[in-house]
Formats: sequence, C-alpha cells, structure tokens
Amino acid sequence: MLHCGEPDAEGKNKIEPFANLLIDNYNTVYTPFQNVAIDEMIVGFKGRWLYKQFNPSKPYKYHIKSFGLVDSCTGYVLNLLTYYGKNTSFDPNSDKYGGQAVQIFRTLLGVIGRGYHVFADRFYTTRKLVDYLLSEEQYYTGTVQTTRKGFPDEIKKTNHEAQGV
Repeated sequence: MLHCGEPDAEGKNKIEPFANLLIDNYNTVYTPFQNVAIDEMIVGFKGRWLYKQFNPSKPYKYHIKSFGLVDSCTGYVLNLLTYYGKNTSFDPNSDKYGGQAVQIFRTLLGVIGRGYHVFADRFYTTRKLVDYLLSEEQYYTGTVQTTRKGFPDEIKKTNHEAQGV
C-alpha cells in the first residue's frame, strides 16, 4: 500500500506533501516554453472526501477542484494547487496585492522564472493581478469583465450602441 504522509496526518496533510514532491521532481527535468496558462481543473471524484465539490453544470458533477499552471505548447502541468476551501495553502507573501487571483498566481508561478507570458480567463483578470504580474516581470493576456472595479473607463466602454444592440 502506498502511504504518502505522516501516520497521524489528516485531510490535506495526507496528500499535499506527496503532490508537492512530485511537482518539484517533474520541474527539475522540464523547462517550459514562453507561453503558460493558468486555469481551473476538475477531477471527477465520487468517493468520500471533505473537500469534494458538487456543481451540476460541470461534466463531473462531483469533483475535486484544482488550479493548474500549464505549458501552452505541450499541455505539461508545471504546478498544481488543489482547492481545500479556506484551508488552501496559498503563498503567505501574496497578501501585498490582495485578492484570490493574486494568491493563486503567486503560488503557481513560483516554479518558473521571469519573462513568461501568462494566459488566463476573465475569472482571474483584475487590476491587482495585472499590477502584481508587471512587478514580477511577467506578461499577461486575459479577457476583461467590464463590470470589474479598478480598470480605466476606456477598457470598460463597449461598442454596443454602434452595433444597434
């Protein structure tokens, strides 16, 4: 039987050290291309686990939610952050910029250096995140939700009136 953690460990402490060891070893033998992506990943799971989630609109209604840093060219998973609710192990230094997106990005991007181009969807795109990535010399491309606070009015303007909508 494979045993991943301390004998008296509970919950996330049973699997997280083993998963981190795997990710660290994988990254010693692989160098990513310049373009990387961060997105939510779900793994279908119907067993008993405290952090299992239910979402009827997902392909797997019962699942474990993770956030992943992936090489855009090969699909290689460079880093993985499993979501444990309020017990998720974010980088403790990420509070400077605030927000969950910055915490996720700072934790996941810790395995790569500077100068990468990060792609993500509108769930993550915030002004604080863009400021953080700029300070870390990372480039960012993502869609903007026009109702988000902190973006200039020029970005929020839409062309619906000209289209007759």
